Amino acid sequence: MKGYLGLVSEYAKVHKKKNRLTIICIAISVMLVTAIFGMADMSLKAQKEEAIRRYGNWHTIISNIPLETADAISNRKDVSVSGFLGMASSTTYQGKELIIQSSSEELAKQMNLSVTEGHYPVSETEALLDRQGLEQFGLSIGDTIEIVYSDGQTRQYQISGTYGDFSSLQGTDAHGLQLAEGGLRFLPETEYQEYNYIQFKNGTNINRANEEIKAEFSLIDEQISTNVMLLGLMGQSKDTTMLEVYLTAAVLFVLVAMTGTFMIASSFNMSILERTQFFGLLRCLGATKRQIKRYIRREGLLYCLKAIPVGLLSGSVILWIAES
Repeated sequence: MKGYLGLVSEYAKVHKKKNRLTIICIAISVMLVTAIFGMADMSLKAQKEEAIRRYGNWHTIISNIPLETADAISNRKDVSVSGFLGMASSTTYQGKELIIQSSSEELAKQMNLSVTEGHYPVSETEALLDRQGLEQFGLSIGDTIEIVYSDGQTRQYQISGTYGDFSSLQGTDAHGLQLAEGGLRFLPETEYQEYNYIQFKNGTNINRANEEIKAEFSLIDEQISTNVMLLGLMGQSKDTTMLEVYLTAAVLFVLVAMTGTFMIASSFNMSILERTQFFGLLRCLGATKRQIKRYIRREGLLYCLKAIPVGLLSGSVILWIAES
């Protein structure tokens, strides 16, 4: 033993059973923290994926803005995807409700509309029709469908492809016709609406970006709305409901941290008298307060080197089991 810190390993050899209890307590605490917050992260990711599946992967909607403003917004460095989504007044085809929308292909993908056969419309005379619609209407890709709009105008579209059915369409026995971006602008302004959907890049402070856009282009609060559920799961929502969720998570974090601390402290308190005598003996032999502190830190480090890897591995195993 070259120095007094060598007493750490020697003490551990003599008191193996007591040290084992402390190591087990630390390992269990680490395992609990790893497992609990790992499962919380899994749940958060699952809810985020579900929110994207149900509502689309967008962060902000801006209404009633000209094309020039939309182009300027899309050129911002923090914007990943931006484009207009148009929605026409409901119409019918062969007695079935037909929902007609228009957007770019990239924006359609972010809204969970993916072409399963054929290609996305590239001209104003092409359109996508949902798979169930093709079957019910007796149509095929390449056929022509004639649509009568609510204002009386009639348009013919060649079906360029099809996309997977949406549960929202199936639940209402409706069908969807998807046009290219700007495909509804021939209609009077009272017969359709266009909204500028924005998806920001990862790491963007979305609330601050929205405020900057509002100030730069003189927009009012009523023109800007956000995907509250998705932003809440990203930790960027100001909604009071989501703030309550954050508060609950913070309380759980404090409780888990306190539980782990009390477990470890209890393992030390079980031999508090013996430890007091040991450190008192070291002081009698000439150890300074600084040396005692260094000894305790070295002993704690030794416990952690043994217990933390075991706790992390155990917590990871629990997470792997939960995922499978």
